[in-house]
Amino acid sequence: MTFSGMADKFMFSPFREMFCSGTYSFTPEQTTHEHKLIILDIPLLAYGRETAPLMQIIVKLVFQRAWLRHAYKPGCCHGAMLVQDEFQTPMSRFENHFVQVCRSSAIAPIFITQLILNLSEEMGESQPGSKTKAFLNNLSVKITHNTTCPDTCQYVADVIGKEYRFLESFNAGSGHNQQSHTSVGGSQQLVHIIEPIEFTRLVKPDSHNPLAQGIVWVSGKRFNATKNAQNPIGRNYLSVYFSRE
Repeated sequence: MTFSGMADKFMFSPFREMFCSGTYSFTPEQTTHEHKLIILDIPLLAYGRETAPLMQIIVKLVFQRAWLRHAYKPGCCHGAMLVQDEFQTPMSRFENHFVQVCRSSAIAPIFITQLILNLSEEMGESQPGSKTKAFLNNLSVKITHNTTCPDTCQYVADVIGKEYRFLESFNAGSGHNQQSHTSVGGSQQLVHIIEPIEFTRLVKPDSHNPLAQGIVWVSGKRFNATKNAQNPIGRNYLSVYFSRE
C-alpha cells in the first residue's frame, strides 16, 4: 500500500508525461555547459503538500547528483546555480551534504525562506538548533529583509557578531538628611553590532515605495563601501536597497 500510494501519482497527467514517458527534453549538463535555465513549475497549492515536494525533490536530486559527479576545472564550463523559493519545503536528506561540497563543482545554491523556524521544523527541531545552524553555516552570503520573527532576528544579529562599547550610566538619589546625590559613569560591555530589533525596522516595499531594504552579510570579505578614515578595514555587512521593479 505504501508503494502503490506513491506510484499512483505517476499514473496521471502531468507526472505521467514528465517521469514515465520514456523520453526527456533537458539534462543537468545543459545548465552548466549550454547556459540553459530550467524552471520547475510544480506549485504546492496546485498539487498538494505531499505530491508537489516529492516531484520537486526527484528532479532536484537528479540535478544535484549530476552536478557533483562533474569535477569542475577552470574553463571546462561556467557552473550553475540552484534557486529555491520557500526552500524548506522541497528539502531532502541530501541537502546538507550538497551545500557542503557543491562549491567544488562550481554550483551556487540560493535558498529563500521567510523564517528560520520554517527550516528548523523541516529538520525536526522545535527551535533552531545544531542541525539548522550547521546547514546555514555552509551558506557564506546571507541577506536579511524585514522580519518580525524574534528567532530570525536573534540569529542574524549573532551571525554579524558583537563588539565592546562604552555604555553610559546615571544614578540619582537622596539620603536621610534630604541630601541628593548623582553619579555618572560608563562601562565597556559586549553588545550586538546590529541589535535584533533593527531587522524589524528595515524598509518594506509598498504601493508607493518599490524598494526593500536588506542587510547583506558575507563571510571572509569586506565591503569597500564601508571603509573610511575611522574604519579603514571596513565591515563584512552592508545595508542595501533592492528594487522590485
